[in-house]
Amino acid sequence: MDNFRPLDYYYLIKVVKKPIASVILFSLVSVLLLPQFASAYYNYPSADVVIGQPDFTSSALIQGGDAAGNTFRNPAQTAVINGKLFIADSQNNRVLVWNAVPVTNNSTADFVIGQQNLTSVNENEGPAPGVPGAATARTLDRSSAVASDGTKLIILDRDNHRVLIYNTIPTASYPAADVVIGH
Repeated sequence: MDNFRPLDYYYLIKVVKKPIASVILFSLVSVLLLPQFASAYYNYPSADVVIGQPDFTSSALIQGGDAAGNTFRNPAQTAVINGKLFIADSQNNRVLVWNAVPVTNNSTADFVIGQQNLTSVNENEGPAPGVPGAATARTLDRSSAVASDGTKLIILDRDNHRVLIYNTIPTASYPAADVVIGH
């Protein structure tokens, strides 16, 4: 790849026409063509804040206790939307939301989507872990992704085999989705 030219990159993007492939190619080409930026890929900077654990060396599942607004069981994806931090907490069947990106360790979420409160975690509000209830516009079963266009919130509800769309970004716990696609 020593003689790879920017024009070749442009041609590959035009041929591939897939956004994810473009991002991967761009990342690869940036490292190969722009060595002054390559250090960002090899220097592993330390995080400033840890969420879901009391410190940077702890790693216990739900901090070794019960679920709360500052614990995770398989966090799946994060998104910052209009200044709010959304984290899909997959095996706790919820999305935790902070009104601002935390600046202190082990911060508690401000509210939750998919559960009635920050300590509930059963699938679709089932009677017990592993015994899911019926899916509703308010519940989740293995939330695994969050996305937004800045106005609407979209949550991938994996084990309910559906996508939930909220026409406005939720601001309080236990909102109902406006649109359900799938199941």
